[in-house]
Amino acid sequence: MKRGPVGCLLVHGYTDSPFTMEMLGRRLADAGFTVRCDLLPGHGADPAELNRLPWRAWWDSVRHAHDALARECESVFAVGLSFGGTLALHLATHRPLAGLVTMAAMLGTIDRRPYHAGWLRHVLAYVPKSGGPDVAEPLADYVGYDTVPVGGVAQVMRMIEHVRADLAQVRCPILVVHGQHDHTVPLENAHTILDTVSSTDKTLVVLPRSCHVVTLDVEHERLENDVVNWVSRLADRAGQ
Repeated sequence: MKRGPVGCLLVHGYTDSPFTMEMLGRRLADAGFTVRCDLLPGHGADPAELNRLPWRAWWDSVRHAHDALARECESVFAVGLSFGGTLALHLATHRPLAGLVTMAAMLGTIDRRPYHAGWLRHVLAYVPKSGGPDVAEPLADYVGYDTVPVGGVAQVMRMIEHVRADLAQVRCPILVVHGQHDHTVPLENAHTILDTVSSTDKTLVVLPRSCHVVTLDVEHERLENDVVNWVSRLADRAGQ
C-alpha cells in the first residue's frame, strides 16, 4: 500500500500468512505510511515446501523486500510477528532501519520439541496445530497452514541461534511487544531482546490479556494504537 515517504515492512510468522498482519498494516497505511508485507517462501501453497527450504530463503525474501521498499521510501521501519520478529531482528543487523517492532519475537519456544527438530524431521514430517492459532479467544477466520512442517522448524531453530548471536548488533530504536499469556514463545524472550540489543531507545509493551498471535488477539486494537503511535513519533522526530 503506497502512501507516504516512510515505509513499514511487515513480516509474518512461520506457517502463517500476511493475513495475520492485515489489520495492523491497514492502520499503518491509514496513518500515512507505505506498507509492504510479502508472503514468505514456502507459504500459501503446500506445507511440504517448508520442509525443503533453508532458513536463508526466508532471510533473502525479507532482505529483498526491504531493499525494494527502501528504493521507494526515505526511511523504513520493520515490524515482525513471531518468527517474523526473528527475521526483523536479523534485518536490523544488516540494514539501516529507522526503527524495529518485534511482536512475540521467537528466540526460543516453550514447547521443547523444536529443539529436537533436527532429528525429529527424519521420523515425523508434520505436527498438526491443535486448537488453531495461539490466541485468547477462537478466531472466526484465519489464513495459514493447519500443520507444522518439522523440517522447516529445524531451519527456524538454526536461524534463531544465528540471530541470538548477533542481537548486540541491533542499534536502532526498538519496540518489543509480547502477550502475557503466550503459550508458544516465553515472555522472557522479550526481556532477552531488551537486555541484549545495543539500542538506546527501547520500549517494552506486555499485553495482559493476549497470547501469541497478538495482531489477531483480543487486544489487537491497543497493539495497533501502540505501534502506530510509536512509529509516528519516531518518523516525526526524524522529519524535524
